[in-house]
Amino acid sequence: MPRALRKRDRIAQIFDWLVSEFPTPMPVDLKMRKRRGKLKLLGWVERDGRRLSLHINTRAPLYVCVDTVLHEFGHAMSWPASRLENSKPDHDETWALAYGRIYAVYHDGGGRLRSYRV
Repeated sequence: MPRALRKRDRIAQIFDWLVSEFPTPMPVDLKMRKRRGKLKLLGWVERDGRRLSLHINTRAPLYVCVDTVLHEFGHAMSWPASRLENSKPDHDETWALAYGRIYAVYHDGGGRLRSYRV
């Protein structure tokens, strides 16, 4: 597969690779937005019924969006599986382990190159 040239395409490639490589307790959807205002969140995850929505602010430069999608996917991996749990997990030990695993595979384990092939 050729390398994506557009920022949104590259973010989608990385997200697809993450979904194929790392399990999550619920299906995850990617939503990209250009967010403005005082609260300039780079990304967030929220529960939407029986799915999780991973939001990325595409106003940020590509390298920031890449790190943000990796960070937020760590939240998706560590989201409580219980149907009753709607609160967003914080940066606890479970998230740190999930994010650390994603980071290591992407940056040091060849994941960056493999993500172009998904």
